[in-house]
Amino acid sequence: RLSAQLPGNGRTWHWTTMASNVNALRTCVNRLPARMAGPASVARRSFSEVTTEVKQPKAAARTTLGSRLRSFIMGFTVAGTLSGYALYYKVQWTNEELAAMVRETAARQAQIERRLSQLESR
Repeated sequence: RLSAQLPGNGRTWHWTTMASNVNALRTCVNRLPARMAGPASVARRSFSEVTTEVKQPKAAARTTLGSRLRSFIMGFTVAGTLSGYALYYKVQWTNEELAAMVRETAARQAQIERRLSQLESR
């Protein structure tokens, strides 16, 4: 078959249309800078130097238990301070909301009592 029927809209695509779309996509990808082209661009390296030196791996820096403990305490202090501030903020916000609800309830109760006293006086 030289043409394909697309499902849904009933249009027919000829094979040359599909081939030209694929070629246009390849051209766009080939024009991309090397860092954006993806894994295929790794093979296009140039200007590399050949060295005969073998680099020795560096020994890992040894840390003492005291420095690890000091870092842990510092991190724990910072995290605890931030968590405490967040908790304080949340409690303060909740108390303000609760106070507003109590004021609103007291206002409604006073309004109901005024209405009730008006009805009783009739």
